[in-house]
Order: sequence, then structure tokens, then C-alpha cells
Amino acid sequence: MKKYLALMLFFFWGCEENTSADDDLVKSNPMAFSVLLGTFEKESAPDFDSHVLAYAKLKHFDDKPLGISSLAFNDIVTYFPKTASFLLKHRKCSFFLLKQKKEDANTFDVLSSINSEEAIVYRFYPTNSKGKACNPKASVDHWAFLIEDCSGTWDESISVTYKTYESTTWKCEDVAPFATQNEWISPSLL
Repeated sequence: MKKYLALMLFFFWGCEENTSADDDLVKSNPMAFSVLLGTFEKESAPDFDSHVLAYAKLKHFDDKPLGISSLAFNDIVTYFPKTASFLLKHRKCSFFLLKQKKEDANTFDVLSSINSEEAIVYRFYPTNSKGKACNPKASVDHWAFLIEDCSGTWDESISVTYKTYESTTWKCEDVAPFATQNEWISPSLL
């Protein structure tokens, strides 16, 4: 009996020890927001709001208007195919799509705050050696945020405010941190 008890304690102790390692793997997952924002760790850059589950380039341009619209659970896979499989435990919540048009290939957006009245989106820009925003690279893409509301108090009337974040470390000649993939996922899902 003592052997089994010792073995169980060792097993549970071992599981506890791996918690920080598991957290590190989640944070360093190439699809995680934390990797997307890794360039900005030394800055006081805005971070994603905890209600944001994904950020993705949209392959399909549909008739959903720009801005916030409700999104049925079964439609998530259309916009966020990599994220959809992580959401089975979230079925009881409401989901929203914040769709936007991006016309500068040098930028990406972070939905840093959302509540039932307002969403604040920061558009990240690289800067040149003099600290000025880089010349835009013309490109038209549609990107969207997947937002979760488990309180059931939000609707499509949430206003969206855009702000600018000019990075001090991301330079014009640097590769865009989001250029490697088209879908980013909240570490809370991974």
C-alpha cells in the first residue's frame, strides 16, 4: 500500500512540476498571441483583451459588414478554422466577429479592451530610425477578431475606437511579426 501511495504522490508532484513548463509551451506556441507580440516585450505595448480568442486574415469576403456582428458557434470554423477545434468547452457563450479592413501591409491590430459599450483596437506601426511611422505598403485585406461573451450582455451596438501604437523596436526594414501566418490564437485556448 505504501508503494502505491508513494507512486501516486510522485505522479501528482511530477504533474505539478510540469505546470510552468506547460505554460511556457503555451506561450511559445507559434500560433499564440504571445509570439505575435514577442517583438514588443520590452515596450509597454497594448495586449489582447481576455475576451479575444483569435485574430485572423479572412479568406472569404462575405456580406457581413465591417465592425461587430454576432457569430453563430457553427460559423466560427468559416472564419477561424484553426481556432474552432479549441472551442468545444465554450459552446455556452456568445460569439462576436469584429471584421475590419486593413490597407497597410506594414500594420497589424490588437483588440486591447472590450466591454458591452466599447472596443478599443490599437493599430501597430513600425517606425524608422527617427521614430516616425513608416511609409505604408498598400494592400487591402480583411482581418477579424473572434470575441467571446459568456455574460450574455453584449450586442452588435458596441462602438469601435481605433488608436495608433507606434513601436520603438519594430523598424521599417524588419519583417512584419504577423507575416508568417494568417491566424493567431489566445494562449488561454492552447
